Amino acid sequence: MQSIHHDIYRRGGVAATWELLTDGHSSHELTRAVRSGEIIRARQGHYVSPLLSIDEIRAVRVGGRLTGLIGARTHGIWTPRNPPFTVRTQVHARALRVPDDHNERLPGGSGLARWRSATQSGTRTVLSVADCLDDVIRVCPARLAFACVESALHLGLLRRAELDAMIRRSPRRVRSVMAGATRASESGSESLLSFDLRKEGIPFRQQVSIDSVGRVDFLVGAHLVIEVDSLAHHSSVEAYERDRDRDAQLSCLGYRVLRFSYRQITSRPAFVLDAIVAAIARGDTE
Repeated sequence: MQSIHHDIYRRGGVAATWELLTDGHSSHELTRAVRSGEIIRARQGHYVSPLLSIDEIRAVRVGGRLTGLIGARTHGIWTPRNPPFTVRTQVHARALRVPDDHNERLPGGSGLARWRSATQSGTRTVLSVADCLDDVIRVCPARLAFACVESALHLGLLRRAELDAMIRRSPRRVRSVMAGATRASESGSESLLSFDLRKEGIPFRQQVSIDSVGRVDFLVGAHLVIEVDSLAHHSSVEAYERDRDRDAQLSCLGYRVLRFSYRQITSRPAFVLDAIVAAIARGDTE
């Protein structure tokens, strides 16, 4: 017979008491495994592997599965830092608990749990990428949802056909916006700027290859290059120097370079757009 942890892990990190008893484990063995730290009792009748993420364990404790931004982040999709904790439960789910205490009931109106009667795909701890993004599109600002969708496309976690199906069932107000999502953006900040440029009606190309320089993030017109730094960018002096060399090289080739930080893109989008519009008005694209 396999270990208790093995039988939990092979089910995706979560198992009900009855499943483990069916496997041949006794109640006393379950208690000993919890006391030793081999497994965690997340809620009454449910045990989890300590190898799960904290968010996954909290979702099981509530009585549902991760969804929305926190679910998307669990899949590796870009989201803002510290996304809100939300779970999906079945419409008739009972005895829901607060995320950090399986003895305390989840009060009504907490906003943590969203109910849906239809069966959804995914694992025992998190909904599928498509289902998580459905919730993101439904409740988040269009700019943020667009960036999450582009991240999923870029990572190969979402197929175009799946996105088209999501768009058909999404609110009308965002359908045309989401239809413009591509896999070209390589970071969340690039996707956010792509959204802003589209909304402003500024035509652009992404990931354009320039001889002796390489690819640039955005090219507006013939000569305006826009580079966007991700949150993790410039973790070293060498990376900072490489970008300055690159900008100087582009200038030698006749390009005008605008470079924006992650914080500028996420927190000051109007300022960023003003700078781009001013550059276009000066003729920097020609």
